[in-house]
Parts: sequence; structure tokens; C-alpha cells
Amino acid sequence: MIIGKARIQLEARLTAPRWLVVVVPVFSVLFALVVGGVFLLITGHPPIRTYRDLLDNGYTSFY
Repeated sequence: MIIGKARIQLEARLTAPRWLVVVVPVFSVLFALVVGGVFLLITGHPPIRTYRDLLDNGYTSFY
């Protein structure tokens, strides 16, 4: 790949650092919750209550 006058070569990592294996999924979930929370706020729903209801009803409700 050439950007400007510099030639850049991309290579796959042979191993990923241990911290990266943990941080990327955790950050991805947190980011998704924040984006979902913003969407809930825009549509007029309280995000914390909505997430709590999803967890409560998803795991404790018979229906």
C-alpha cells in the first residue's frame, strides 16, 4: 500500500498480546451499551431502567 510517498506493508500478527485479547471484547460490549443507551435516550426511554428490565425479565421471567 502506498500512502503519499511512503510504502506501507501490512502484516498479520503471529500472536496477540494477552491484554488485547481481554480489552477488545470488553471495550466492544461497553461501547455497544453506550451507543444503545444514546439511542434509547433519543427515543425517550431511560437506558438504565431498560437494560435492568432486559436482564431481569430475560433471566427471571417465566414468559
